[in-house]
Amino acid sequence: MILDATVGHQPSGLKRAVSVMPSFLMEAESYRGLVKLLAEPDAARLIFHTFEIRDSTIRAMKDVPEALRRVVFSMHENIGDMSSFSRGLRCIAMRSSKLSFDQLVAELARARQPNQLLAKLKSIVESLPLPDALPPARVEHAERIDSGRQLRALGKKWGNCLEGYVWNVEHGQCAIYLWRDADLQAACSVTRSGRLGWFLDEVKGPENTDLEPQDHNKILSAFEAEE
Repeated sequence: MILDATVGHQPSGLKRAVSVMPSFLMEAESYRGLVKLLAEPDAARLIFHTFEIRDSTIRAMKDVPEALRRVVFSMHENIGDMSSFSRGLRCIAMRSSKLSFDQLVAELARARQPNQLLAKLKSIVESLPLPDALPPARVEHAERIDSGRQLRALGKKWGNCLEGYVWNVEHGQCAIYLWRDADLQAACSVTRSGRLGWFLDEVKGPENTDLEPQDHNKILSAFEAEE
């Protein structure tokens, strides 16, 4: 009765999905997404084989471009690592001077097996140009610290491990930023990921304290805007 009143029908496979859903309420959008995914044969097949369904599972499955779902979903044992799959593809397209996002998806969609998809991805990534510069000297309220002496001094003042980053900073493997905005101070580690460029890796307050979620998200958004 509830399904008829809300969805309008009884989705095939819902009983199996419910058996591996959490005992607590998920986000409303997750339930809507689940019903839509159950109507797609490839997505439903993955749901039948998964051991647990959470909000993150539904988001990951919805995030995969439809043209890639069949081959990507066949790697269901790795679904926990696919939550940023589409964002990763957009990053590759942004770094590429030859392929747009849609063209990249179309090229990958030619793969019929997981190993073919991975081989195509590897080949495309290896053809990307190398980053030709350090990340920007300033990102909103964060200033890059290039001096080993300053990093050691800040590490000593904050009682954390910033001194251990000096070698990586001097060899171009990472960059450290100091975020200062009103009452919020944080050290931000940015790491180079091969040909994909630079990504925010870690954010910590003095004495390696974790930031409040809203503060962490504020810093994350600022760095994402620089991509």
